Amino acid sequence: MYHKTIAIIQARMGSKRLPGKILKKIADKTIIEHVITNLQQCQKIDKIYLATGSGKENHSLQPICQKHNITLYYGPEDNVLQRYIEVLEQEKKQGNQYNNIVRICADSPFIDAKEIDKLIKAHNQKKADLSINYNHQTGLPCGFGVEVIAYNALQKSHKLAETDEHKEHLDEWILQHPNRYKIYKHPVPKNKQNYRLHFTVDYPEDLSFLQQVTEYLKQQNLPICSQNILTATQKNISLLAARRLNLFIRADGNGEIGMGHIMRCLTIANAIKEIIPATNTTFYTNQESVNFIQNAGYNAKIYSDETITADLKDINPDMIIIDLRKHLDDVSSLPLSRALRIRFIDSEKHSKFVAILSSTLTLLKI
Repeated sequence: MYHKTIAIIQARMGSKRLPGKILKKIADKTIIEHVITNLQQCQKIDKIYLATGSGKENHSLQPICQKHNITLYYGPEDNVLQRYIEVLEQEKKQGNQYNNIVRICADSPFIDAKEIDKLIKAHNQKKADLSINYNHQTGLPCGFGVEVIAYNALQKSHKLAETDEHKEHLDEWILQHPNRYKIYKHPVPKNKQNYRLHFTVDYPEDLSFLQQVTEYLKQQNLPICSQNILTATQKNISLLAARRLNLFIRADGNGEIGMGHIMRCLTIANAIKEIIPATNTTFYTNQESVNFIQNAGYNAKIYSDETITADLKDINPDMIIIDLRKHLDDVSSLPLSRALRIRFIDSEKHSKFVAILSSTLTLLKI
């Protein structure tokens, strides 16, 4: 049985962190053109849409869509889920019904076309509601992978979506209700696995990082593709110095328990900053430790569920370090897209601190 598949690129020009980022150039091509041309290499996708917001600034995407022969759709600015539904309804009116929807983020210029085709095939074989080939231990780095969502599952989640978060992130309702849906985490070949690194463009430093990596590949006369980008980054740690790392650290200290937990986390934060100077570190701690951490040169906030929930949504950290495991707060380990990389420091195993520090730093390098 043939399963018809549509790919929808979600994009808008009004990015808060890097306005107009999808028209920034990497290796003589805009980010959105990298996305489109890589996606057009897929064999199992029947149609491609670029679904953007209704704001005037998004009209500049029209010439690019015409150039590459894909359909542009203007929908709600913030309700991405509704945008997808409207695209599907428009296609249905034209007599086109799709079994699968491939969700594509416009800030991921180097998606892996071969792995997208494999994911679509596996999704159909598994009869899954949502299939993912990144952001898990045997998956691709964030920025190389995609999600495939069954039409019926998407329609159901649209009817049940309650919060702005559900409407802004296409798969959020499904991921938050795993008992209602069949979610499949698809493995990729071992040489492509690295959920710890990300290759999306969120900040100016991410753009500089990818520009430097692709320039390195050009100098080596190597094709610019996801596999070569990953390999180059793994072998040349210095390339990471160009990018930005958002790090959250959860640790407490006071006169009763001492400041050892804070000191240990400061040591790790300092070591990470040596590798990636543009690291933005925020400590979430108790009242007694705030000034101590700030005097060490880092951001510090008094921990509360509300504070860290808001920051997780706004910043989407690359890594969360938590000390101690037995004092783990549910909210601080909430897995967002890149924050799956959570490291625990167990205070009862002081002898393993050096190994913990080493593995944490290695996590950034491989």
